[in-house]
Amino acid sequence: VTISIITADNFWFNADYADGTSVRFDIIVNQDPRKLWLVKEPEDRTFEKPHTATLFHEWKDFQVSGASRRGRSHEHSGSFRDDDMGVWADEATGRYVFIVADGAGSAKYSREGSRRAIEEVLAKLDANLTVQLWDADGDKLPRDGQIAKKLCGLGLFANDKLKSFVEAENQKHPDNKYEIKNFNTTFLIVAAKKDQDGSVRLVSFSVGDGAITWYTGSDFGLMCS
Repeated sequence: VTISIITADNFWFNADYADGTSVRFDIIVNQDPRKLWLVKEPEDRTFEKPHTATLFHEWKDFQVSGASRRGRSHEHSGSFRDDDMGVWADEATGRYVFIVADGAGSAKYSREGSRRAIEEVLAKLDANLTVQLWDADGDKLPRDGQIAKKLCGLGLFANDKLKSFVEAENQKHPDNKYEIKNFNTTFLIVAAKKDQDGSVRLVSFSVGDGAITWYTGSDFGLMCS
C-alpha cells in the first residue's frame, strides 16, 4: 500500500493497492466544542435576571424542587435566562399550585414576561382556586370542572396584566416603544388538591411548547397537548 502525502490545505490521503485500486480518505477535524463556547455578559441590562435560580419546598403532601440555568445559546449570544418558576401552597386545605414559564426565544424581553406572568398569577391563586370550587368539581373530569376554567382564566389574566404593563411603560417612557410580543412567554400551571381520603386530584393548563407529565414510579402520562 502506498500512502500519498497530506497537503497543508486538505487533510486527506490516498491508499493505492497492489491490485491497482485506489481509495481516497478525507479526514474532518472538529474543534473542541469548549473552545467554541463563548460566555458573554448581556450588554442590555434592561429587566436584568440572575443566570441561575433554584427552588425547593417540602410540605406534608409534596416535595418540590426546581432549577434553572442560562443555557448555551444565551451564553453565546450574551442574553439573559428567559425562564421562571413559582409555587403556592395552603397545607391546611391541601391545595398546591406549581407554575413554569420558560419565555420565548423570539421575544426580546421574555425574561420579564415569564417573571411577571408567574408573579401576577401567584397573587390571585387563593381567591380563585378555592376549596369550594374543588369540592364542587368532585369527580368531574378536569376539563369539565371549574378549576380548569379558573386556570385558563388566570392565563388570560396574566396576559392582560402584561398588556397593561406595556402600555404604562410606553406612557412613562415614549421612546421605549414596547410591544406585547416583546414579552411573550410559555405558561404551564398545575393545580393539585390532596383530599382527606389521601387521593390527589390534578388539573393543568398550558400555553406554548412545554410539557407537563405525571409519573408514579411505574407509569406515566401527558397532562397537556
